[in-house]
Amino acid sequence: MYQKVTLVGNLGKDPEIRNTQNGKKVASFSVATSEKFKDKNGERQTMTEWHNVVFFGTTAEVIEKYLHKGSKVMINGKLCWIVQAIIKAIRIITVLELVIHHKTLGATPPKI
Repeated sequence: MYQKVTLVGNLGKDPEIRNTQNGKKVASFSVATSEKFKDKNGERQTMTEWHNVVFFGTTAEVIEKYLHKGSKVMINGKLCWIVQAIIKAIRIITVLELVIHHKTLGATPPKI
């Protein structure tokens, strides 16, 4: 069974681009998604959540060229749990990360 996640939001910072040992590009960045609602007192509230996203290969190359902090994106992918060990603190942190295996990315066109 395949799980599918769609995120629509804005990049929180410029994508971080690096290369694998095989020379393929990897792009990672965070996407902010926001939900607006009224609390029990009737006041408008905004709740923002941050999502870590990773792209590989030719899609990472496109991201390097066209996306930057604040870009609006729509991303389809699947969720992967990643365990990160922090040696100094001697504890394990689990991070939910959106890893993109399919090349589906939508973005607002750059201003010319």
